Amino acid sequence: MTILYITSFYSPNEVGGIEVQTRAMAESMCEDHDVYLLCFDSSGKNSFDIINGVKVIRTYVPGLSDILLKRYLSRERQSKLKLFLTIFSWRINSHLKKAVKKVLRNTLEKNPEIIHFSSNFVQFNFANLLKTISKLYPYTPKIISIHDHFLLGRSTVPPNMRVLIWSLYKRKILAKYSLYYICPSTYFSNLIVEDLRKENQFVLTLNHFIPFKYEIYPRKDDYIKILFAGNFEYQKGPDIVSRAFVDLFVLFPMKLKLYLVGDGEYRNVCEEILKEIPDEFKFFSSKLEREKLFQLMKQMDFVVVPSRYNESFGLVAAEAILAGALPIVSNKGGLPEVVNFVDDLIFINEPELFNLLKNLIVDKTKFHQLKIDIKSQLIKFSPENYKLKLNNFYSSIKLQLQI
Repeated sequence: MTILYITSFYSPNEVGGIEVQTRAMAESMCEDHDVYLLCFDSSGKNSFDIINGVKVIRTYVPGLSDILLKRYLSRERQSKLKLFLTIFSWRINSHLKKAVKKVLRNTLEKNPEIIHFSSNFVQFNFANLLKTISKLYPYTPKIISIHDHFLLGRSTVPPNMRVLIWSLYKRKILAKYSLYYICPSTYFSNLIVEDLRKENQFVLTLNHFIPFKYEIYPRKDDYIKILFAGNFEYQKGPDIVSRAFVDLFVLFPMKLKLYLVGDGEYRNVCEEILKEIPDEFKFFSSKLEREKLFQLMKQMDFVVVPSRYNESFGLVAAEAILAGALPIVSNKGGLPEVVNFVDDLIFINEPELFNLLKNLIVDKTKFHQLKIDIKSQLIKFSPENYKLKLNNFYSSIKLQLQI
């Protein structure tokens, strides 16, 4: 089967978990299928390359490509960038259509049998890209992986209120040009069914998978180690885990270590909160490559995901399970689903996070039992499970079209 993935960024331009997951998915599918991937690049020219079996087509769109890659410079500017490109994207639509048509016609050897939009496309007018692709390949089924509330016209702030005009527009576009959707959690699949009024057979819940192996890391010290890994921004809540650590350090002086990994201007807030903690018990690091971050997780007792806003999934929490650490998550969006809705691993507010961590530090029997129990989740995040479900979904779509 010839599959065309379309994504905003691709290796080495990976911004976050969505891009990492897209690469892993494409590479796993190319074992059984002929896989192409179209992405945007700021090099000033189109290019073609084969990376781990994936035929990567990079296209340069004047104006658009340069703006997209600027999201690396400041995470805080992304919301303004989304609004700007939504309002003024008509100025780059002609460039977008020409670039996409040209590069696909010159590169694809035959029409794709599946077209899968597999990333976060809120940075520019997604409707025009869908229209362009639909005109090029009118009879090819189109699948959209939706990870972002903005693409549904919803705010990320609980309880996900709809932005009325934007929501109606996006609902119309998505329903018109695509019949099939993939979501990373049941929480997000329910939003799709509710918003687009799609029958459940058109929506697949497909948890992200982790391309690493489970292994026990030999501990070299007796410190209790806690990790936060994510962007340093308000919605990710690094200040929440920082304040909890300060309070815990009072109860367990010189016995805890906190690791904070990521980039963003909110790091200054965390540094101020932790200023009284000796340097040998707090460690700040810039964003790490996924493999290096996973190696760090193996040394941790707890990985805290303290998001304030609803998350579509929780890749860091899933990776923590595989690394042998215990994930502690907020009750936002799809995060509780990752830890199988276990109450002892979910907190609602800062006092609950403090008490939860304190109790698990004291009660080592319960701590180790939770680590054993949570391993049952790993089958959901295995590459084999992911590949099987995705292949079955593709095959069922092909079968529906033949009937």
